[in-house]
Amino acid sequence: MTEASGNSLARTTYTLAYDSIGRATQVQVAKGQVFLTDYDNDGLVNSVTRTDTNPDIPVVTYTYGGSGLTNGMVTQVVDNLQSMTQDISYQSTGGGKGQVSESGLNKNYSVTYSYDDAGNRSVVSYDTPDSDSSWKYSDYISLGDPAGSAQVFQTLTKLDTSGNPTAEAFHYQYDTSGRITNATFAMTPEANFTPTTGNPHYDSTHKAWTRARAWYSYDPGGRTLSVEHYWDTWGSSSYSSSQFISTASNYEKSTSGANLNRGIKTSDVFYEPTPGSPSTYRTRTAYYGYDAQRDFLVSADYSDAIANETPTWAYDSNGNRTSQSCSYDALNQQLTCNAFDYTHDAVGNRTTRYNRSNSATAGWALQCGSVNNKVIKGSRQSP
Repeated sequence: MTEASGNSLARTTYTLAYDSIGRATQVQVAKGQVFLTDYDNDGLVNSVTRTDTNPDIPVVTYTYGGSGLTNGMVTQVVDNLQSMTQDISYQSTGGGKGQVSESGLNKNYSVTYSYDDAGNRSVVSYDTPDSDSSWKYSDYISLGDPAGSAQVFQTLTKLDTSGNPTAEAFHYQYDTSGRITNATFAMTPEANFTPTTGNPHYDSTHKAWTRARAWYSYDPGGRTLSVEHYWDTWGSSSYSSSQFISTASNYEKSTSGANLNRGIKTSDVFYEPTPGSPSTYRTRTAYYGYDAQRDFLVSADYSDAIANETPTWAYDSNGNRTSQSCSYDALNQQLTCNAFDYTHDAVGNRTTRYNRSNSATAGWALQCGSVNNKVIKGSRQSP
């Protein structure tokens, strides 16, 4: 397969070998690196190895269970390039039977899961070198089609080291489609109330004395119409609420057929603290404009009286944004944007970023032609 054929930047990936059932087993990328993929008898990937070197370089290795509950289930993944091993175990009994019970990384980081009798996630515990924490999921309800409904939790509570609920909790409400309609957080429990062991700080007779709350509304197409934030204070029988920030969105629609009806967002109305005077509030409307052919965002008017209040954007024929002095090569790899210049290797990995404003260069070291999802190694130096 050749990308940008006929161009000086053209790069070709070759499939050098297939197995008897048509799976690619050997591939050569544009840098000349060759990778061998090994499969087990069930078609699962056992390993990926780079073979154009001496010796060969193992890239990733998978181990699967061979019988019983874990038969065919991945039980270990080894990232040989970074010496990272992830072990995975599965729940053997109860409602969560067959679901992941623990996932550990290099014995230093682990996540354990427990489940209720219905198979819903009950408690998740995180164990790291820096800290440990556990969270409980509860108050599940069924949503959606009764023939195939989903279970969703309404309460998420942080647990203490003994497994008892703390005052840090989140409550959620949903509509029948499973979309969040209310979320409460930053709650303060009732003064002088200490729940008995194992019980929560909040229930029908012990309300949060204060809480933050987000309220969501949607149109019939499922698009968010508004998100409103309130600070609630409990009285003797109900909450009093004061709104402190909100966003209401409008979308393009036409009932007469005279205008476009693409459903794209045309404006946001913000209720927010006034800049420089946070104790007062203002209403501000932001407007958005789009390309008539491709629906790309081409303009905005934020109405906020700060720098870059009315930006515009342009695009090339491939859909790459060219505003802010952005340019691209024949492979759609970014070459420049704002004050930065970028370079890439033969297979498309970004290798350097040069800042023209201060002559600083950031570089990424590659292993087996792949860049980790984070920077593996970086350097900043003046040329």
